[in-house]
Amino acid sequence: MRSSGSGGKRAAPRERGKGFAPGTLVVVSLDHPHEKFWGVLLEVAAAGVSVCGIELSSFDDFLALLRAHEAAGGCEVFFPMHRVQRVEIDVQNGGIPSLGERFRAATGRSPEDFLGTNRHRSVRKR
Repeated sequence: MRSSGSGGKRAAPRERGKGFAPGTLVVVSLDHPHEKFWGVLLEVAAAGVSVCGIELSSFDDFLALLRAHEAAGGCEVFFPMHRVQRVEIDVQNGGIPSLGERFRAATGRSPEDFLGTNRHRSVRKR
């Protein structure tokens, strides 16, 4: 991140342009127990972080369910700040696609829409 030159504040990441605003795809790294959670950021507050998504360890299984038109959806969770190690924006890293890009490629759907505004709907078997 680059300094904006005003009082030591830092500019938002250029890749997204909106920083950690609600609706941003993020990966939350947690401690006690150690795990990672991927999804749409709902809120960041002094008490903790709210996200709608899935545990990163089940990401591939989640995509397989969606490709098979099985019922699947993200869940809304709140992580107290003492468990949060870091929150990172889900972006492409060099030639490695972001998790959001992998979701789009596998399902043809926007992860922000699926997990965000439509988070209480699931994909049903046809």
